[in-house]
Amino acid sequence: MHKLILIILSMLFLITPYRTLNAGEPGLTFQKVEFLGSYGNGVIVFRDGYYVQMLDGWGHNGTVDSIRSLRLNIAENPFVEAFQSTSRGNGYYALYESNHNGGLYCLLAVRGVDSGHTGTGQFRGTRLQAEYSDINEDGYDDIKLTGVIEYFSDGEDGISKSVPCQRVFIWIQDKEATLSLSPNGRYEEDLRLRFGYEDYDGLYDFEINDGVLENER
Repeated sequence: MHKLILIILSMLFLITPYRTLNAGEPGLTFQKVEFLGSYGNGVIVFRDGYYVQMLDGWGHNGTVDSIRSLRLNIAENPFVEAFQSTSRGNGYYALYESNHNGGLYCLLAVRGVDSGHTGTGQFRGTRLQAEYSDINEDGYDDIKLTGVIEYFSDGEDGISKSVPCQRVFIWIQDKEATLSLSPNGRYEEDLRLRFGYEDYDGLYDFEINDGVLENER
């Protein structure tokens, strides 16, 4: 109920977007929202001035730490890159497509945020960096997540080693697809290009995908 009230109120105020696409293209804008009660805070996504969906943090009192709009050649719609975390600083990188008929479709959600509040390691700067390019040269944009994992020795202030890490997700296009829509393909990790995660136990991709994809599709 609180979320519905906030959505209605947000539409009554002047929206100040901080990220848009080129004029003439489908555009996404965002508005940060402070939730009531224990909801934490999230972001309302608009497309061409119309409400699309609200993105929350992960778990109770979670936050949307970073969000931006993207153009990828896997589909005609604009995309949303978001880093969403819990109140304890753990969370995921997620990529969404803004569908023509409204709403966001989650294509990929993997561990992308870790500030070291749990376990023995963390991502430097709290989260990974995302890059988009045609890595396997098949004509479609792929995703590369890079960063540094810092391991602790004696408490949170004692870093024993820093290990560069990388994960690469390749776009697999359905060869029989006739429409330029992302459900006609999927992102799959190329495990040959993964490095730096041998000692890191913070990969909860199954739990993340299981929850995020179930809610967004």
